[in-house]
Amino acid sequence: MGSLDFGYFFFTKQVVTNAAREGARAGTMIDPVKGSTVAMSAAGQAAIEYMANNGVACPGGGSGCVFVSNPTVVVAGAPSIPAIDVVIQYDFKGLTGFAALALPKSVHSHALMRWQ
Repeated sequence: MGSLDFGYFFFTKQVVTNAAREGARAGTMIDPVKGSTVAMSAAGQAAIEYMANNGVACPGGGSGCVFVSNPTVVVAGAPSIPAIDVVIQYDFKGLTGFAALALPKSVHSHALMRWQ
């Protein structure tokens, strides 16, 4: 039973990591002229949809575990660059109940991509 939960934890971790990456990518595909609000919305929606399509949906439709911000990346010797930052904090629920004994209670992922 513990092996099932252990495998499901790593599956969940992979889905959450990919969702953060896909969300950040979707946000950076929006033209910066349209504004950061549109890009942040697209990033959040893409991350939520990726998770839902892979069976690891956030409670409440995603608003409770997907957070998107619009930071500025500062590169040494270069002008600052706008970016999209997607953070996902997913509360892990095991399949059998054995997860609570050895596995973390949440899965966290963070993806930061700059607009090109």
